Amino acid sequence: MKKTTSLFVKRLFALMIMCCFYNGMAQSFTNPIADIADPQISYIDGYYYVTGTFDQEIRLRRATTIEGLKSTEFSRVFGDGGVGLPNRNFWEAEMHKLDGKFYIYFTAKIDNMNVDDVTTHVIECSDANPVTGAWTYKGRLFDPNADFRANSPTIAEINGNRYFFCAGRDGVSNENNIYVSAMANPWTLSGARTQIYTSRELENIGDGAPTNVLVHGGKAFLTYSVAGCGSDQSRIGLMYMNNVVDNPLDIASWTKESAAVFGDNPSANSYNPIQIGFFKSPDGTEDWISYSSTHDNGSNCGDQRSSKAQKISFDANGMLVLGVPATIGKVVNAPSGEVAIPVGTVVTNGLYRMQPVSEIGGENRYVEIANSPGLLNGGAGVGIYPNNNDEPDYKWYLQATGVTPGEYTIVSFWSGLLVEVGGCNTDNNARINMWFPNGRPCGLWIMSETATGSGDYRFMNKNSGKYMSADGGDIKQKDLDANSNFQKFKLTFLEATLNVSIPDNNSTVVSLYPNPVHDHFIINGMDNSKTNNIIVTDMLGKTVKSVNTKSYDCNIDVNGLNPGLYIVSITSEGKKIATRKILVK
Repeated sequence: MKKTTSLFVKRLFALMIMCCFYNGMAQSFTNPIADIADPQISYIDGYYYVTGTFDQEIRLRRATTIEGLKSTEFSRVFGDGGVGLPNRNFWEAEMHKLDGKFYIYFTAKIDNMNVDDVTTHVIECSDANPVTGAWTYKGRLFDPNADFRANSPTIAEINGNRYFFCAGRDGVSNENNIYVSAMANPWTLSGARTQIYTSRELENIGDGAPTNVLVHGGKAFLTYSVAGCGSDQSRIGLMYMNNVVDNPLDIASWTKESAAVFGDNPSANSYNPIQIGFFKSPDGTEDWISYSSTHDNGSNCGDQRSSKAQKISFDANGMLVLGVPATIGKVVNAPSGEVAIPVGTVVTNGLYRMQPVSEIGGENRYVEIANSPGLLNGGAGVGIYPNNNDEPDYKWYLQATGVTPGEYTIVSFWSGLLVEVGGCNTDNNARINMWFPNGRPCGLWIMSETATGSGDYRFMNKNSGKYMSADGGDIKQKDLDANSNFQKFKLTFLEATLNVSIPDNNSTVVSLYPNPVHDHFIINGMDNSKTNNIIVTDMLGKTVKSVNTKSYDCNIDVNGLNPGLYIVSITSEGKKIATRKILVK
């Protein structure tokens, strides 16, 4: 009886430790997540969708995880439609699923129209996949009695009715006010528009533009931007109303915060936020925002404005709290309920230093962002420099995409930007630099170990088929030279990122304890009628222990192993029966 009780206590204790340990290893992502100025993220039917505008078209991409959006390319869904249709100045697109169909509301201009400016429009898709499906132009959304410039469309369902919000002008002033209209259906307004905000109400900054509506806890919250991306004064305001009894078409229903609720965060190198969009976590328990901001304090509507995402909260009175713009490059816990992120097959997802083999024993230089710290914008070069004082610009996240075996993104810990071949050039000696995540193949790398157990790795660009090479101050791409140490890199593992998800096998029998481990651990619950193979690998994927046994339980000695995380894989006659993480102290 004493032995049975002792075994039960051991297993219970081990389970408690393991649960705490796994809970600390939740899934994650880093900001920024896209290279667009007017992002909107929505979570619909198991996918995150990012809607945005590029040049003269609307683009869309989707993935099952936030991190996965970085390795997925945008697809064009609508653009210049010809005579009588929107043909330029595409801005501020956002997608909704209404009555079983997808709708994208956006700003654009139609040449030779009676309104010589941008107006608001909507397109419709009936297919299950809006990225590949056909889109149909449904028309403009406007009040025929006040048909002036209009932009920044968004919609909301409040107290069972749908409403359309947009920025617009009144025919007198050249600054934008905010208007709301009732909707008869997803592509038609009903009745006159109502003005609920006048330009310069917030901090005397011109041009208000609605961004999105969130209904939560009996309130409808409307966020709006002022000044726009062309100003260094852009920030986010907030108004709200009672979702149950108030009428959105009555200006008296709306209470407005007197100061901006979301603005610059210099400590995070994030400035001039615009284009707030709300979305739910996959399990529906959390509220999140997407937005764009710049890395430096200046006006920018172009390619140096990038997209971010972060979780929001509510205070004790049910008021919306947006917080401050997130720190770029910092690991963020992913929205609750995400599917498992891809596991690294060449090296474990984590934070590393990268050193050309040619530098070992020589100048001992490491891969670093050129001209940093300070240069956080896209286009910064990548070079090799001495590693001084553990500086952040020498650290790189390696994240498996799960699309192609060995395919990874390389993300800067310092800036959150991806390593890519500049301009997707396919020439020899093309420079490798930093850019915002966009899913293009020139920002994806196929990793391989030069020889099993060597610890030397090559990085082949997915787009060009050429290899990362460090023969000079700048990192460039070149044709493969199998004997060149300039094309081989040693990786120094620094820490596991939160996205090191190793899915446990559905074994409810096998247990492992204690965890964390000091000098040994015990595995029990194995089938003693079969040969069980136990393999312990480090976070670079190297096997450090291998044991074969036909026992029900097995004691594994870890003396001699360096402290850190390890993966324990248990197979029985070729079939994997369990995978566990352990922490060696």
